[in-house]
Amino acid sequence: MTPDSKHLAMRDPALAAAVGALPGSNFGTDYGDDYGGGRYKTSFGTEFGHIGDEPTAQNMVAAWDAVKRTKERAAILEPNAGSNAKIQRYGFAINQDIVVGVAQPLNTWGGNPQTHFRPQRVTVNTPAVGFIMIDSIAVANVGVLVGGTFDAFDFNALGVGQSLDVPTISPANRINASGAYTGTAPLPLIAAAPFKVAMSFKGPANMVA
Repeated sequence: MTPDSKHLAMRDPALAAAVGALPGSNFGTDYGDDYGGGRYKTSFGTEFGHIGDEPTAQNMVAAWDAVKRTKERAAILEPNAGSNAKIQRYGFAINQDIVVGVAQPLNTWGGNPQTHFRPQRVTVNTPAVGFIMIDSIAVANVGVLVGGTFDAFDFNALGVGQSLDVPTISPANRINASGAYTGTAPLPLIAAAPFKVAMSFKGPANMVA
């Protein structure tokens, strides 16, 4: 069955409201005076390309698809358009300085995000197995690791299955980590050279104004 305006309106009420196709809007068989003749061609022909001179069911389907496509493309640049909650995906990192080839404990280091943030992925810039060992990661004093010592290579940038579910935190909360550098010097690192350990967190966050 060829869809008419009522069927189209029921598919997506929000989109129907955007194009004035809600029930009771005189968008039925005759489409009202607003969609007759030249005005129909101006509103739909100009904005969405030429889709025909008469408001047939086929033309209305084409117009509907054009509106939906436009909204989908605009959402790429403005994904929060029309929403009171402005959420993006951000990254946050905590750092520790070491000297390559010199074993040392990585006592608690951390930092505070600049906005409300919910980490969901952790990565560490470890170049090899056995380079950095991680004893704990705490988000707002809640331990993310619930037992044992982790090789940071588990969280290397090429790893898979790194997603975590941890609490949402505010700028008043810290992310802390602790562990140890084993003193190994895998290529391409050079002994006695400085190196910055970076543990990064990615996840949804409020947009920073």
